[in-house]
Amino acid sequence: MRYAFVALIVASISLAGVIRPDIGMLGYVWFSLMRPDIMAFSAVNNLSLVMAVCALLGSMRLAGNLPMLMKNRMCVAYLALQAPIAVSVFTSSYSAAVFPKYVSWLQMSVMVMALVLVIDNREKAKWLFLVLGVSLGLVGVKFGLYGVLHGGVRFDQGSGGFHSDNNTLALGLAMSLPLCWYGVDVVHRVWMKVGLYALCFFSVATILMTHSRGAVITLGVQGLMMWLKSRHKIGIAVGMLLLSAPSVLLVKDSLFSRVGTLSEGTEEGSIMMRMRAAQTATEVIAAHPLKGVGFGAEAFRLYVLDIKGDELGAGGLVAHNNWLQMWADSGFFAIAIFSAMLLGGIWSLGRAAKKASGKDPQGEAISRGLQLALIGFAVGSTFLSRTNYDYIYFLLICGGIWLSLKRAESTVSEEVQVIAAPAAPRVPVVAPPPAPTPTQARGLGRALRQAGKNLPRL
Repeated sequence: MRYAFVALIVASISLAGVIRPDIGMLGYVWFSLMRPDIMAFSAVNNLSLVMAVCALLGSMRLAGNLPMLMKNRMCVAYLALQAPIAVSVFTSSYSAAVFPKYVSWLQMSVMVMALVLVIDNREKAKWLFLVLGVSLGLVGVKFGLYGVLHGGVRFDQGSGGFHSDNNTLALGLAMSLPLCWYGVDVVHRVWMKVGLYALCFFSVATILMTHSRGAVITLGVQGLMMWLKSRHKIGIAVGMLLLSAPSVLLVKDSLFSRVGTLSEGTEEGSIMMRMRAAQTATEVIAAHPLKGVGFGAEAFRLYVLDIKGDELGAGGLVAHNNWLQMWADSGFFAIAIFSAMLLGGIWSLGRAAKKASGKDPQGEAISRGLQLALIGFAVGSTFLSRTNYDYIYFLLICGGIWLSLKRAESTVSEEVQVIAAPAAPRVPVVAPPPAPTPTQARGLGRALRQAGKNLPRL
């Protein structure tokens, strides 16, 4: 019954996507992030392919927008990233194991590029921003509501797909949280604002109940950034307290115990394992610095097994650090391009938010929300390997689309000002009046009398 309901929704969005490709693409993003098929206990994900095909069919008539790909700086960088990843796949000693993940990567990349063609105005970009936040926010409601109603629990598993364990689920929710938070300034209806605040509350509850230490650190960094960038610091502090305090109280003992293990350093087993995995990743990088061992972490796992056997255990078969994992998998040029995309996006979106401050509240909210979502990934992925994570690439391209639209708006505004500016009025040149010609006295006596009148009186 659940699957039939999900299939009906997917069929409706897919048919609409053929006519309106923007609806089809937004539906595909929603499905990819929320994964309602997993919630419906479906073992096979065929519905995503149906939505993708229908959305692409609808997008074919937008082929005239292809030049937009090269005008979008983030899109150009993403296309450049394809080269080192492809090299790492086709030169890998484990190409048979790497190729399946590479095919999935290419399929995702096609959909990411299609977003640039379809989302071509501010209104569509606003909806993409909201869908990116709400899709995972609803997953947060599913888990968070359960945890709150049961008086506080600990989640050791995620929702499935890219969020299959507690750490990956917590990272995804930490990335969606600023989108929901700043989305309140994007929507106008009261019920939508209340709904977005509810998504924030339950997402925070879920993150805390996963007991993910990396996600807790990420929340702290994001909260500090929100507070520093706000013009209403007292209100922001009160809002954050209301969102987090109830959930903290429910799981304070186990949460504080878990976070407290950070002070143990190498004495704590999980931290020790991650440090050894990071050390192994640096050894792989030293051996294959330029092209890596193969995209997707599977080649890394096989390579480590070949050189070290199973001495590291299952936990040591990934780097547990996305920066190291990307370099070890796909080489120096891949990590250089990816870092430029992520860090450049954070800087550019912050600059856009600053320019919009006081002039365009909605534009400032979207820029700041995307910036903090990327910051969330930059911090949280330091503790996880997420090289083929679709959510981060959706966010990066969304940021690129938004920045391109803002640049276009700025250009149009400047042109309108130049056209509309009235010409400076010409000041007529007025010749000075001719100096009066002195009258000549007709006699000596009259001249003396005139001179006497002009003398200053004492």
